[in-house]
Amino acid sequence: MTLEEMKSVFPEADESMLKLFDPVHAVETRDVYGGTGFKQVEKQLAFWKEQLGL
Repeated sequence: MTLEEMKSVFPEADESMLKLFDPVHAVETRDVYGGTGFKQVEKQLAFWKEQLGL
């Protein structure tokens, strides 16, 4: 979503709000145990590779 598109619906929108709709940022914020954040998925992959002897 561009800033212009956002402003067409919400005129008070500014550049700081673009981060809210950034898919990479959304995934990065899920960095909690069992979450779907990049770091957590990497940890789970490493854990299961070790468990499975891969």
